[in-house]
Amino acid sequence: SYIWYKNGQTVQAQTSSYLQLNTYNYENSYSCAVNRCGDLVSPPVLIQGQNGWGVTYTSTEICASKGSTVEMSCTYRYPPRVYGYDVTVQETFWFKRTNVDLTTDSEYSGRVQNICDNNKCTLRITDLRESDSAEYKFRFITNLSSGKHTGSPGVTLSVAVYQYYTEAELKCHSSCSPACRLSYVWFKNGQKVREETSSYKGWFHPRDVISCALKGHENYSSPSVCEFTPLCQEKTTTYIHSFLKLHEDAAELFTETKR
Repeated sequence: SYIWYKNGQTVQAQTSSYLQLNTYNYENSYSCAVNRCGDLVSPPVLIQGQNGWGVTYTSTEICASKGSTVEMSCTYRYPPRVYGYDVTVQETFWFKRTNVDLTTDSEYSGRVQNICDNNKCTLRITDLRESDSAEYKFRFITNLSSGKHTGSPGVTLSVAVYQYYTEAELKCHSSCSPACRLSYVWFKNGQKVREETSSYKGWFHPRDVISCALKGHENYSSPSVCEFTPLCQEKTTTYIHSFLKLHEDAAELFTETKR
């Protein structure tokens, strides 16, 4: 059987291995010992309940894009007095995997700030990376040996990587007469993707490189269209019409942008 103590005083009629409390005060501490071994008492436990200690996050799930800046905030609370002593907060910090302050983590060097005002703290991370996707928790430490608290579960951050594409229609023109019924060859990033027709329409990544040539004269291709500007924030569809003009064995490029 067991002996239970409340603030150092024996709790009567409590001999089981657990103590159920219907009500409690956050200034009370509890400890226990094995009966007949009353001189071997466990360290006291300070009740950290909803009315005493806690961390509340503004949001528990955040999604942000790679390279952007994100902020996660929380408020924390603690009892003003415990065991007759005033409680003061000595340290506040955010961590990811272990109880290590992110501001001291080399992985976040120059990219993270912990901004606190009264009982509210905000973690700001700049230049987000894919590796920043994780669960972040807030922890505060007081002047009491048992006065430490971590908000768990924490805030889950997901860093998304977006691929922007532009819809474009490319046309390959030759100085030869249309009666020649020319056939064309298209190249995307150095690979042949299309033949026969003079136009090529599709979605292109900003780093795609497109060129065309007359069929049978692939070694004399047009200059490449080297850049497709991302238009992800446009509310209306934008078409970029690029004209690749072939002059026999020579080629020249001129581009016209329309919205």
